[in-house]
Amino acid sequence: MCIQTVNVMETELLQNAPKLNKAMSSFLKDIYLNYLLLNSKDSRVIIVESLISPMTLRNSIAFALFQHLNVSHVVFMPSHLLCTFAIGKLSALVVDIGYKETEVLPIYEGIPIVNAWQAVPFAAEELQRTVRNLILEKCEVTGDPDDVKPASMLRDEVISVEIEDIIVRTCFVRSQDNDATPLDVQYPLYSANSSLLLNGYIRSHSADVMFDPEDASIQSAILEAVLKCPRDCRKKICENLLVVGGGAMLPGFNYRLKQELCSLLEDKDQKYHSKLNISSFKFHTPPGQINCTQWLGGSIFGMLETAVLERAVTREKFAECGRLPDWLSPDPALREELHVVKRGASTPVMTRSSSASKSKPST
Repeated sequence: MCIQTVNVMETELLQNAPKLNKAMSSFLKDIYLNYLLLNSKDSRVIIVESLISPMTLRNSIAFALFQHLNVSHVVFMPSHLLCTFAIGKLSALVVDIGYKETEVLPIYEGIPIVNAWQAVPFAAEELQRTVRNLILEKCEVTGDPDDVKPASMLRDEVISVEIEDIIVRTCFVRSQDNDATPLDVQYPLYSANSSLLLNGYIRSHSADVMFDPEDASIQSAILEAVLKCPRDCRKKICENLLVVGGGAMLPGFNYRLKQELCSLLEDKDQKYHSKLNISSFKFHTPPGQINCTQWLGGSIFGMLETAVLERAVTREKFAECGRLPDWLSPDPALREELHVVKRGASTPVMTRSSSASKSKPST
């Protein structure tokens, strides 16, 4: 278990392939030898990657795995696509609310609709910044019953260290029509030997920042992604909405998101009212924690041996070509040269997940 996040490598390494390869090899060896305690030789590895991962980073990971850890097969899979394996669906609208940004990607019949990909800079980081600022502005800290002082007098690092835990333990997402203010609560600050008197308004209204901006909100990004999909795909993906990521773990998030989507569709001043004929949205509840859905889907995908071999790159082929193809590459010759099995007219890879348990979307 990782106790804290650390800087593993500098961003500038992406511009220096030899240094990046060396750093990546050291990093992956450390994972295998000190954490996984596994022998990597001749194993198969599935990399859960971002849709927009730099090619230099992907090639560096492949180089380290093949040349230094001697794995036999490597598969690079987009995280949004693997989420659909966790719910056993071929089509879904995957909304990944991470730390820096929220990414939206429709998946139809196991194929990502890449031109409909959307991203907005409202996610967990923005929520943490909002809660931190409101605490310093509105809250008080008490050590003894007679010792009450403004939270702004605390050292900044005290709030910064505790902010994520404060949000998880005390905050929630209110519904659109609920303006009631919940009770204030006390949150213990062990590092400062005191307690934070958390305002009820902060608990219920902080998450509004993720829905308020009309031109770049999460709900507008979702509808924009739907609008860019082919007409015959829209109804199906809207009935299979899958929200994942740590930023969506607050109670009430999906209910508020559905309210915001319906309000935006009903607003006659918005373009979505006339261009989208969508009557309802249905949400899936994935098994397990929603911030681990990608890795759960990756585990299910890893059990499908034919599907893994179909998409895998072998050690021998990588040694011949020296690089990976972009999974969106229009060059079929390079893809056929690198991959083990030609896809041809074979059954789509997603259909082989039919044995996985399917979740029913909730209205």
